[in-house]
Amino acid sequence: PYNVDKIMKSITQTISQVRNSSSISLNDRKNANNNFEIYIRDFSTALNKQANDEKSKDLKKLAAEIYEDYLVLYPRSRFYSDISTNLAEIYFALGDY
Repeated sequence: PYNVDKIMKSITQTISQVRNSSSISLNDRKNANNNFEIYIRDFSTALNKQANDEKSKDLKKLAAEIYEDYLVLYPRSRFYSDISTNLAEIYFALGDY
């Protein structure tokens, strides 16, 4: 249903471009970075909920991929431990421990 690799590649490239842009003000870069953080967190959490509701291992795997990307992109996020916990629960549900 989702091409996670394509979605996350586009988002990751855009985040990198915004973070490293000299033509975007610092304030705008912070705002964009914050918006991307929220988007990725909300998307991965919604996908995880859908996976749980549908008992879908495939969707759980997709959610795990996005959670992994989130943890790399936002290692200082105040939601880091929550996302790590969600990811660990997915690994456990998939028997990947």
